Amino acid sequence: MRPFRWSRGERHFAGWYWAAATGQHVGFESWLDRDRLLLPDFDPQVTGIASQPFRLYWHDGERERRHAPDYPPRGWLGGSHRRPRG
Repeated sequence: MRPFRWSRGERHFAGWYWAAATGQHVGFESWLDRDRLLLPDFDPQVTGIASQPFRLYWHDGERERRHAPDYPPRGWLGGSHRRPRG
């Protein structure tokens, strides 16, 4: 997971969201990121939420690329996990 850094005067709104589903803070880098945390936090089946839990690397034929998904879809390792039904 990559660290969240911010400083005064930046154009984005970063911070920590307290997730009731997990009892832990989850980092966000924008208002949109923060708003995207609300849905899984109110889902009673969610047991975990991870912000940028891994980084993807690939080569596009010209250069190496990388991307850290903000909040991977449920079911991905490190993403928002759901309690098993039953």
